[in-house]
Amino acid sequence: MSAEKPLTLSKKERLCSRKLIEQLFSHVGSHTQTSYPLRAVAMTVARVADDVPVEMMVSVPKRYFKRALHRNRIKRQVREAYRKNKYLLADKIALQHPDETLCLAFVWIGDKQQSSDLVERKVVTLLSRIAEKLWNRYSPPACAFCGKFSHGCCSCPFFSISGAYLRSHLPPAASHQHVLNIWN
Repeated sequence: MSAEKPLTLSKKERLCSRKLIEQLFSHVGSHTQTSYPLRAVAMTVARVADDVPVEMMVSVPKRYFKRALHRNRIKRQVREAYRKNKYLLADKIALQHPDETLCLAFVWIGDKQQSSDLVERKVVTLLSRIAEKLWNRYSPPACAFCGKFSHGCCSCPFFSISGAYLRSHLPPAASHQHVLNIWN
C-alpha cells in the first residue's frame, strides 16, 4: 500500500461508461469470480492517457431488495471495502500493466444483507483472485520440469516438453541437474 496516497475513491475510479459496462457484461473477454454473496466481473481495456488503473462499479438487484435504502447500504459497504483494499489490485496493475485499465463490477448475488466485516472479507478474496488471475494470464510459460520461467534463465532442454510426459519417462528421484547430465 502506498503511504503517500490517501485511500480515496474518486469519480475517475468509477465505471460510468455505458459502452464499457455493456461490453463488461456481454462476457466477451470478461472474467467472473464469485465469493458469495458477491460476484466480480473483470475485463481489461486499453488505458486512456490520464486514466486510472482500475474502474469499478457496484450493482445490487432490485429483485432481492425492493427498498432503495437497503440497496444503497449494500453499495456503500462494497464501495468502502473496495476503497480500503484497492491497493491489492490497483498497485499491481499500475506497475505491471501500465497500458491497461481493469474494468471491475461487483454484483450482489445474495438475497440478505450481510455485516460489513463479511463484505470486506469477500471483497478482499475477490481482489486477490483477480490479481492472481491477471498475473497468471501475463506470466511467461514455465519449464515443465524445473518450473522456472522462460526469461532466458532456464537452459533446460525439456522446456517445450509437457510436464506429464517428462515425469512419466524419468525416475521419481530425478533432479533437474540429473536430467541435464543425461541430456548432455
